[in-house]
Amino acid sequence: MKAPEIPDDETYRLDALHSLDILDTPPDSDFDAVVALGRDLFDVPICLVSIVDADRQWFKACIGLDVLETARSVSFCGHAILSQEPLVVLDATKDERFFDNPLVTGGPEIRFYAGSPIRLPSGYQVGTVCLIDRVPRAEFGDRDVKRLQMLAELAVTAMAVRGMRGELDTARATADRLRAALHLVPTPVALADIAGKIEEANPAFGVLCRSPEIDGGDVVDLLAVSEEDWSKAADVSDGEIRTGTDGKLLRVVQDPGGSILVAKPEGKHEA
Repeated sequence: MKAPEIPDDETYRLDALHSLDILDTPPDSDFDAVVALGRDLFDVPICLVSIVDADRQWFKACIGLDVLETARSVSFCGHAILSQEPLVVLDATKDERFFDNPLVTGGPEIRFYAGSPIRLPSGYQVGTVCLIDRVPRAEFGDRDVKRLQMLAELAVTAMAVRGMRGELDTARATADRLRAALHLVPTPVALADIAGKIEEANPAFGVLCRSPEIDGGDVVDLLAVSEEDWSKAADVSDGEIRTGTDGKLLRVVQDPGGSILVAKPEGKHEA
């Protein structure tokens, strides 16, 4: 048996892999769809999305096996990530690298293997989409190779989607924390977009506006100020505007998405 070699860029490859935060995560429908499609397209009993870690290959998605990982030292996928082209083994018992491999001589008794590297946009290959059968095959043509490569590309897309979902979840959690903090502030504070529509406001700002319906409302209407006064305040990086509801002076600070309105403390604004 020949154990897979370690790539020259292994340290950076592992950094790229671990930055995905994908190892030992729960099943994901996008990856499950990839292996289900692979099984049906190629009529194999086993299809995997295999992630090659430092000492193991871990299966992000798996059909046909009862284990979640195997040692990298005996993995076919460890060999597959060494090349940009798919690794195809028509009969493992006749391949000098694998004929005495425990995954061949014992369960799952691999005979046919085809694995296409999962190549990140950064160029690092973090795993494979692979097909396994317990009987050898006579051929695996160019069309089959291209289809397998497409499955690997789908796995890359699934990783990108998973990353975007994670970023959105983080952004939502941050927004929720900021919203909760905003609502605890006793000073009237509101966020408005470029057009002057209120996007978020705390209860104190609602009292100032004397209106329970704030979100989506117009600054000019809610604060009873003239459009001219609002435009002047909103056109400078740090302007001021006086409400028509009770004469309170507001500081208007520009940000990239619009304006932040903050009531100035009593006694610190001009009469």
